[in-house]
Amino acid sequence: MPNLVLQSNIVNKTFIIEHKVLSMPVQPGIVELVITPLSKYTIDAKDFRTGLLPKEISNIEFENLGKNVIAKVYIKSVVDLKKTLNISMPISGTSFAKKETFNVVTTTNVDKRIIVTNMSTHPRSVSGNNITYNISNDLGKKTLLFTKKFTVAGDDYFSLVPKYNIKNKNTNYTVTSRVEKGMKNKILSKTFDVFYTSPSVVSKNSDSEIIFDAQISTPKIRVANKKATKKEEHKIYSIDHGRNIGSRGGIKTMLVKGVPGTPFKILASNALNKAYNPKTRTFENEGRMIEGVIPPASFGRHFGEAKVAIRIPRSTSAETITVKVVDDIAIDHKAITSPATADIATNVSSGAVKTIESNPIAKLTVGVELEAGATDFIGPIVTLEGGAESTGQILLGAGNAEALTFVEPQTYEFSFEVKVAGGAKFVQIERQPLFVMPTDGVDNFVAWDSGSTKADATTSAGVSIPSDWDFDSGLSGGVDVNIKTTVKGVGTFDDGGSGFSSVLVKGKIVVNKIGNTDTTVNLKLLNFLTQVTPS
Repeated sequence: MPNLVLQSNIVNKTFIIEHKVLSMPVQPGIVELVITPLSKYTIDAKDFRTGLLPKEISNIEFENLGKNVIAKVYIKSVVDLKKTLNISMPISGTSFAKKETFNVVTTTNVDKRIIVTNMSTHPRSVSGNNITYNISNDLGKKTLLFTKKFTVAGDDYFSLVPKYNIKNKNTNYTVTSRVEKGMKNKILSKTFDVFYTSPSVVSKNSDSEIIFDAQISTPKIRVANKKATKKEEHKIYSIDHGRNIGSRGGIKTMLVKGVPGTPFKILASNALNKAYNPKTRTFENEGRMIEGVIPPASFGRHFGEAKVAIRIPRSTSAETITVKVVDDIAIDHKAITSPATADIATNVSSGAVKTIESNPIAKLTVGVELEAGATDFIGPIVTLEGGAESTGQILLGAGNAEALTFVEPQTYEFSFEVKVAGGAKFVQIERQPLFVMPTDGVDNFVAWDSGSTKADATTSAGVSIPSDWDFDSGLSGGVDVNIKTTVKGVGTFDDGGSGFSSVLVKGKIVVNKIGNTDTTVNLKLLNFLTQVTPS
């Protein structure tokens, strides 16, 4: 049987144009072809056009349908031939990347006596006084690129307060700063938070350079050779816990800065309460303290810097490492790792050692709870790590393909589309999501029950629902976050517009404080959405 084959004559590596095979005779009318972008790109109907059309086609129009574009091909008249006819349609279009990818090079011109701390969740490389951050950001998203802190210690103070200069004057950057002052209102530290907002459309990627400058006063007394000889002279200025190690494992390097000659001890433990053993380079029940002494200061500095490296093993998830710096006292290693409790944290707090600083690397995980009885809620098809595809979970991380986890304060914007599996059910928006940060360790989340009206944000017993975000029991760790969420229906199925084929959920998360324990908070969809079947 002869067929009419409609296909595009364009070769494009960013989107795919559907081809259709129609059995003859083909009547006049509209044939719809779906144009689908590849995962890293986005397309819009306004960016598509046609060339000279074949005689069988009178027009081609383009319309948006979700993330896809529909090409509506108008067949001019009846096509009825004795052999197959292939029609190549002159369709062309432009796609845009979903992410903006670029490098930010920072140059830091400071005296060696100034302590500079850099923090970022983005990949980076260091060369001398230059740091290059490799940025991959969602379009339209504001992200924290890095935090840079300048600190003086001892008798030093800034003669030139730290400042910055963005060389290409890119207006997409936003920089906030804060200072710490000491006696006589002298600035002792200044911290810069550098944010970047990607445009909605990227025509080309452009790298940026940011230059930081600071100068320090000459101290009245040369202290480069200062060394602590008495216990009261012992002092630790700062502890840089180093980069966070992911699931692949690696070497975590910590820097301890202080008065030369100051002894220190570090207890590093993992989530299983196993201590790091510097002899075996593993976390184990027989782990020990890592002991050291601040070395002499290098030329031009008044502080010494000790490097402590620990090996983080490969695991199925990112390792949470708690680091405690303890006072210079005799350590009972056996008591710390006593099998009686097998709990390092308990043994430390009970007096086995005296903690002078505790700085755990905690994480805040934000997700979406599908809930028992609502497992039909699904998200879009995403490609997960390893190449597998899934619709059974809704993830808020990059590309909606990974969990959203924070290890430091920042602002993050998310979006996802949710629908009900199967064509018979739709989603009804009862109200907008609510959020109230719990106080004093008391969770403000209240679950909707079947006897109440969701629109009133109350339970069947008349109990108010202040928040649809459910925190776990880790609130005692001091986490502080603010979340704003909105929902919008896509594609109404009835005249009243009360039900939708899918719902777009958008939100903004402002993480003010991570806290010192792992915390999880999940959005409960059933609190404000209902699965319905149209009559």
